[in-house]
Amino acid sequence: MKRIGRVYVINLDRQAPRWCRMQRELARLRGHGGATLLGLTTRFSAVDGKADVEIPAHEVEPVYSLADQLYVDPEPMLAQSRPFEARDIRMSRPELAVAKSHLDTWRLVAASNEQFALILEDDVYFEAGALQRIASGWRELTAQPEPFDMLYLSFREAASGAEKEPVSDALFRPVRGIWQMSGYVLSREGARKLIAAAPIRGPVDLWINYRFGELRVFATSQSIIQQRPDGGSDNAYSILPVLSTAGVLSKEKPNLYQPGKSPAPVIAFTEPGRSADRLAMALSMLGYRCCSDVADLPAEERRALLAGDKSRVFDAYVNSVHSQADVNRTLRKHPSARVVVEPGATGWPGVGFANDDMLGIASTQSGKLLTRKLGDTQSWSDLCRFLGCPKPEGAYPDSDLISGGLFSLTRAADSSILGVGSRTLKGDPSPWIVPPRRCLSHAAIPAPSISVAARDGVHLRDPFARFDTGTWRALSDTFPGNRALFTPDNVALAPEGLALTLRRSPAVVREYSAGSIHTLAGFRYGRFEAELKPAKGSGLVTGLFLHRYFPRQEIDIELLGKDTTRLLVNVYYNPGDEGAQLNYGHRGTPILLDMGFDAAEDFHRYAIEWLPTCMRWFVDDKLLHERGSWDPTPVPHLPMEFFVNLWSAHSEELAGRLDAAALPASTLVRSVQIDAHRCCLDGRDLRGELSARGSATLHASSQT
Repeated sequence: MKRIGRVYVINLDRQAPRWCRMQRELARLRGHGGATLLGLTTRFSAVDGKADVEIPAHEVEPVYSLADQLYVDPEPMLAQSRPFEARDIRMSRPELAVAKSHLDTWRLVAASNEQFALILEDDVYFEAGALQRIASGWRELTAQPEPFDMLYLSFREAASGAEKEPVSDALFRPVRGIWQMSGYVLSREGARKLIAAAPIRGPVDLWINYRFGELRVFATSQSIIQQRPDGGSDNAYSILPVLSTAGVLSKEKPNLYQPGKSPAPVIAFTEPGRSADRLAMALSMLGYRCCSDVADLPAEERRALLAGDKSRVFDAYVNSVHSQADVNRTLRKHPSARVVVEPGATGWPGVGFANDDMLGIASTQSGKLLTRKLGDTQSWSDLCRFLGCPKPEGAYPDSDLISGGLFSLTRAADSSILGVGSRTLKGDPSPWIVPPRRCLSHAAIPAPSISVAARDGVHLRDPFARFDTGTWRALSDTFPGNRALFTPDNVALAPEGLALTLRRSPAVVREYSAGSIHTLAGFRYGRFEAELKPAKGSGLVTGLFLHRYFPRQEIDIELLGKDTTRLLVNVYYNPGDEGAQLNYGHRGTPILLDMGFDAAEDFHRYAIEWLPTCMRWFVDDKLLHERGSWDPTPVPHLPMEFFVNLWSAHSEELAGRLDAAALPASTLVRSVQIDAHRCCLDGRDLRGELSARGSATLHASSQT
C-alpha cells in the first residue's frame, strides 16, 4: 500500500521553540494504525540565511527577473509596463537559504527507501479534520494508474487567482499561480526530478511553478495546513523594493530594522583611523549605536557609562574609553559587557597590566574578551559568535570608502543657526539616530569648507538650454509614499529653464504623473546647488537631494507647497559597504527651517554641502543649517546621485491635502551646479562620463 513513510520538518537551529511546538503538533495527530506523525518525523537542520554559509550558484541561482514573478502572479498594474519586466532581482540571503533547505530535503527523500514523504516548514499547524481530508485526496490519487510526484497541502493562490485544472471536489492540478511551500507530499521520483531541474532560480515557491508542466503535481481543493499568524518570519522578500519603484505598492511603511545586539555595551580597541571605523561599521551593522576615535567622551555620556545608567547614548565605543580604571568600572557595572582588542591597538589600557588588574578579562575563556585581527572572511563569524548576534547579509565591511572619523563626534559650530520659527519634526527610532532630547554636549570640531575652485575636481554647470541625456536621466518609476508616477513626459524645457510638472493623469498604478531627474554619475562629497522656483500648492513637494539604495543614504532639501516660506532638511543613514541590505528609514531626521521669504515668488539658489565630517544647507549662499557626525546621525559616506523632482505625498501630515483643481503645477529649474572631487567619486573619472555638449558644461581640472 502506498503510504507516507517519513515526515521532514525544516527547522533552524536557532528556532528551538518552533521545533518544540511542531513536536507537540505532530504528537497529537495519528495516522495509519494509530501511530503519531511524530514517530515518523525527522528534523532537518535548515540552512541559516544569517550564518556564514556559501550557497553554490549551481544549486540556487541568486538572480531572477520581475518577469518570473509576473509569470506566477500577474500584476494588472504592470500590464503596460514592459520595461519593468526585464529588471533583475537579487534574492535575499533568507530566500537563498529557504531554497537551499528545500533542495537538501529533496535529496534526503530521493535517497530514502520510502516512496513518499511529507515536508513541513516549522511554522505551520494542521486544521481540524486535516488528516481525514488528506486521506480522502490520498485514496483518489493512489487509485490513479499513473503515479503522482507532488501534492500541495498548504498553499496560497496568487492575487489574481491560480490557473488550475479541476480534478474532483477534493483535488485540482495547478498550472501556475501557487505560492508557499509550507506543507507538501513529495514522491521519491518527484524529488529526483526536482533535483535534476536545479539550479533553483528565484524563491523556491516561485521557481516550482515552472515545474508544473514537467511533473504530475496536485493540490487539495483548499489549503489544510496553515502558517501560524503569530510565528513571525525571518524572510526578507526581494520582490518588494521592485514592486515599490514600479508603483504597485502605494503606501510607504517603516522598514523596521530588528537588531540582534545585546543591551550590554561593547568596548573596543584597534588602530586609529580606518581600522577603527571598519570595526565601528561592523558593530553598527549589528545594530549598535557606536562612536569611534573619540578623544574624550562627553561628560554626561562618560558618567552614564561608568554608572551603569541606561540613559547613555551609545552601545559601543571604539577607541573611546581610554583608561584602565574606566574599563574596569564599566565591566563592574555591566557584567555582560564585551571587550574587543585587535593586535596593534595603541590605546588598549590593559597592556602592561596583570590579568587580575583587568578583572580576569585577559582570559579568552571568560567570554568577555576577543583578541584577534578582524577583517578577513572569518571576521563576521567570530564577532557575531562573540556578541551573540546573527550574522548580517553581506561581507565584513572592508571598503576603501570607509575612512577615519566616520563615527567620531562633530557638531554644528553654531546651534543658533536654526533660528526662530524652526522646529524638529518626528523622525525614525533608528539604531543609527541619536534620540531626540538626548543630544551630546561636546566641543565642535570645525569642518573644512568646500573649495569651488578645487584643482583635481569635477565642476558641472547646466543652465538647461537643452536637456543633456549624457548628464541626466528622466525617471520612469516612483516610490510608495508618492501619489504620482514619474514619467519623462513631465520633464520639459521651458522659457525659464527646465519644467518638472505634476498633473492629473489617471493610470493603473497612480492617479497622477510627475517629473524627476537625476545625474547618471554618482558623487561622494562636494557642493550641490540648484537655482529653482518650487511649485506652490497643498500636497506638492519639490525636492533636491542626494540619494542611494543598499544601503540607503540620503541628504535632502524639500520645499513643501503648502508653505513655501519654510525649508525641510533631512538625512537618512544606514551603515555598510556597497550592497549592504540595510535600508531602515521612513521619516529620517527632518527639521523645518524658516527662510524668511516665500520661495514660490522667485528663483533662489539652494545648496547642500556634503563633507566627510559634516553637512551644510544654504539658501542664496546663506548658511541655514549644519550637522556633524552623530548630530543626530553619522554623515553618509557612500557615493550618491543628485536628484531634482516634484511629487505629491500621501502623507497629509507632511504636505497637506492635494488640491487636484490646482493642477497642473510645475517646479522650474533654472540651473544646477555641482562641485566635487574626482578622488571622491564612485571610482569613475567624470570627464569621460558627464557630457560637455551643448549647454551643460563640465570642467574637470587636474593637478599641474
